[in-house]
Amino acid sequence: MRHATTTIADALASVIIEQRAIVAKRFARVLKGDAKAVHRARVASRRLREALMVATTVGAPGDVARLRREVRRVTRAFGPVREIDVMLEELDLALTRHAWPPDRVAALHRWLEEERERRRADLSAKLDGVDRSWLRERSETAASKIAAEATPSEWWHALASHVVDRVDVVTAAIDKCGTLYAPDRLHRLRIAIKKLRYAVEFLGDQVRPDVRRALSKLTQAQERFGHLHDVQVLLAQVQAMATGV
Repeated sequence: MRHATTTIADALASVIIEQRAIVAKRFARVLKGDAKAVHRARVASRRLREALMVATTVGAPGDVARLRREVRRVTRAFGPVREIDVMLEELDLALTRHAWPPDRVAALHRWLEEERERRRADLSAKLDGVDRSWLRERSETAASKIAAEATPSEWWHALASHVVDRVDVVTAAIDKCGTLYAPDRLHRLRIAIKKLRYAVEFLGDQVRPDVRRALSKLTQAQERFGHLHDVQVLLAQVQAMATGV
């Protein structure tokens, strides 16, 4: 049986290959306007970035740092379209939940649909500028070399240090939230929690029951704060339309 630390490099390598493949597989569907594909590809790109970030802490080749920057560009390209998709989802839920008259929100729904098409066109242009072959080749190279970059104990130390750093960021974000409702600060907390969750997931099959419970709690918190953020973004858009901004 392999020692627990031996699997960390393997887990990171698997994440790099699998998540890069998920992003690539959904490119075509993203360009066709598939909202679920946009969401799945964006999540995969975030997980890929987190794995690459851990890899850079043990002195992985410079290409890994560049690869992480390129993947970040892809993540950010998906963002504006995902935001509109979420607004439309929240609007449809609100119509059902509160029994709003459809004609009262028709103008907002129409504007969101038009804005989504504009943002999709912008996303398409950005994705056209992505060198997918380079991303695939560099991802495969990075994954194949990870195990040789450090010893199992060094990988364990790198991941443990990374998780601790992520915990520190979450703790600081909680402190900044205070006791008053501050949407921007809660959003930053949600992002911090999400990154911590992805980092802990790299422990893979060796995750202990208490860590699995922690992952469950992190997921619940992420989803709760995510819903608050989604509602806040929609509210901001409603207010902007009402004031003619």
